[in-house]
Order: sequence, then structure tokens, then C-alpha cells
Amino acid sequence: MWVLFEAVLAGANRAMNRASNPPDAFFRRVLYDIGYAMDTPTRKPSDEHGAILPALIAELASVRVTRSVEADGYTLPEDTRGTVVAVYDRGAAYAVEIADLPGGPEVVTLRADQIEPAH
Repeated sequence: MWVLFEAVLAGANRAMNRASNPPDAFFRRVLYDIGYAMDTPTRKPSDEHGAILPALIAELASVRVTRSVEADGYTLPEDTRGTVVAVYDRGAAYAVEIADLPGGPEVVTLRADQIEPAH
């Protein structure tokens, strides 16, 4: 998220410095930078911050929660098991169906650092 924010700020500064019509050029440049940052592959190492996302988990894979987390109004204890039903933003987050929640199965959204493949 910080990479996107930094890209937007950098683009905004460039647009404001070059623009003859600052407000119009500013917003066009910000929208361009957001689009570019969203389309840039997020699974590669970055020279700017060195972060690498964990390996992509496939849909229908069994996963476990790596630590106790709050997600979509539920408290999921460590080692809760579920099934990936959707992958968001090239693996930055996942929709995971948890079968053993109060009230029956529910789909919750979890970040990549909150789950790992179940073995």
C-alpha cells in the first residue's frame, strides 16, 4: 500500500511542477499513477523497499491462519483452516471460506501474511 501511496505522491509532485493548468493536470496525473501502480506486478522484489510477497496460493487450496486475527467481524484463532475461493490483487489478499464459524460456513477476506498453505 505504501508503494502505491508513494507513487501517487511522486506523480502528483511531478504533475504540479509541470502543469500549466495545475488542478486539471494534477488529477489526470494522479489517476494515471494510480492506474500504473495497480497494473504493476506486485509479486517481484522492489529495490525501493525490498518486500517480497509470499508465494501465490491457488484457488481451492486448503490454508491455515498463521495467527489470531479479526476478519469481517469474526475472531479467527491461530490454525483455523479454510479454503481459498478467490485471489485478490495478485495474491495480496484472499477470500477464504471457513467452515467452522458460529452460524455456519462464511467467506472472510484475509491478507497474504495472515494465511499459509495447510499441509
